[in-house]
Amino acid sequence: MMKNYNLSMKMIALMAVASISLPSQAFDGKGPRPGLISKVAYQGEQYSHMMVSSGFNEDIIANGIGNLSASVTEDVDDADYVFLSKGLQLTATSTPITFGLPANGLISNLHSPHTYQLASYSANNTLRLSAAGSEGTLQFSNAQSLEKLFLLVTSAGGANITGTINFSDGTKQNLDTYIVPSWFDKSGLPMVATGVGRGNRTNNAFDDFGDAPNLFQIEVSISAANKLKLVSGVTITKNTATGVFNLMSATGLKVTNAPSNSGFLAITSGFNYDIIANGAGAATASTNNDADGAKYAFVAAGLKPKETDTPTTYGFAEDGVIDNMAVGPNYKLGSFAANNTLRLSTGMLEGKVSFAATKTESLYLLVTSSNGADVNFKLHFADGTTQDAASAVVPGWFANANNGLDMVATGIGRVNVDSGNIEYFNNAPSLFQIVIPVSEANKSKELNGVTATMAPSTSVFNLLAASGLNTVLGTEDFTMANTSVYPNPVNDVLSIVNAESVNNVSVYNVSGQLLREVKSNVSQVSFSGLSAGIYFVKITSNSGSSKTVKVLKA
Repeated sequence: MMKNYNLSMKMIALMAVASISLPSQAFDGKGPRPGLISKVAYQGEQYSHMMVSSGFNEDIIANGIGNLSASVTEDVDDADYVFLSKGLQLTATSTPITFGLPANGLISNLHSPHTYQLASYSANNTLRLSAAGSEGTLQFSNAQSLEKLFLLVTSAGGANITGTINFSDGTKQNLDTYIVPSWFDKSGLPMVATGVGRGNRTNNAFDDFGDAPNLFQIEVSISAANKLKLVSGVTITKNTATGVFNLMSATGLKVTNAPSNSGFLAITSGFNYDIIANGAGAATASTNNDADGAKYAFVAAGLKPKETDTPTTYGFAEDGVIDNMAVGPNYKLGSFAANNTLRLSTGMLEGKVSFAATKTESLYLLVTSSNGADVNFKLHFADGTTQDAASAVVPGWFANANNGLDMVATGIGRVNVDSGNIEYFNNAPSLFQIVIPVSEANKSKELNGVTATMAPSTSVFNLLAASGLNTVLGTEDFTMANTSVYPNPVNDVLSIVNAESVNNVSVYNVSGQLLREVKSNVSQVSFSGLSAGIYFVKITSNSGSSKTVKVLKA
């Protein structure tokens, strides 16, 4: 299907979000909020900045101090023009420019509540395609289930493109064919931003038109059959020789009914340090230790360590809730005005946190480290018994790889507790998730604590929060390997296929709330009247075996 849009000039740019590698450009925290920990909620809808781990092939945004050609690798339009960052200076004594792309890389949207986060201006920050048949793929490090994927694009001269949405299971969804408008056009695709300015990399001349260049948006709806899959990337193919294409950022609208806050486990004892700077005044006044052994602490939104500082618009939210970009429950931090982490280092290699006794399928831990930490865990139950868990290598908060752990949040910001200098990186510091399944023998017991033991090293380990999931929400197969459900996604009636008779079918939301229950020789359950989103269906056979299946209501 061809979507025609008016266009002129010579290029199309799709530019995507921050790479998981350590960015070389730190932001000062004085610009707009970059989407707290890469996730933003609006009017009940939750958007997530998609983090690009690979695929950007050129740097087209001039920044810093010096000739424009020194801070870019390519132009936008095959005519030597590049984007500019606000604050750019040609010399150390020249006046910083007041137009251009925001210094913190956060692009507000003219026609939609969601934002886009650009990659570092000091690294490759666009997927640029010019030749007919050229192709490129952006890989996302925070693959997740999405309702929609939004792409931030532009072109010079108009560009004809198509491609695929890629899923973590290896399947794909085809894109329509799009004609991406020129960066000086004003129609054809929804305009995200305008008047961002440009510069000529050969003569250092600036153009501030006020109503150009422009950035545009491609909106892709994920099909019902793919909404339970994890969107892991996007491939773009340029169909013709006309124009230059750039992909600069991507944002996702998460599938509704994402995991809720119901699984918070409030830590009652075991936190030994406060590593979250907050409020106004010296960072040392609101912390009693650093997070990394190098004088850096986490930042809470609104931090103002110096009188001349503008309060930060990024950092941990005031309520302490961490939206989980991975699969699993959200987390809630301890008070910013008290000890809020179990911090292990050379002087203390073991510690235990306790919480109100609860039954759960799995224990979820929010963790990070300074530069990698090998940690063993032991679960404690109210009856005095324990369960050993496998060790995990916890990545450093600026790590290039996650060592198999899911990333929960990133782009939090940090502050030097001695100098008060605040730093913002759009893909660091990061927090990670450890999932410890409770054994079958212990699932009937109440879990009330966990011990962490770090192998001797120079690293610093932090455990900041814990969450659980109601036992009905597990998705593991137990003894019902032949059980299946269809259709999935479901519109009205879900059918159950089982080798043995089904005695009970229960439908729960992601908070563990029982919504529907059907008993005695069950073969179907109605989803009529339920809102679109994710549900868990627990199927119990006559013999007592059970299985829980994740189902999407379309």
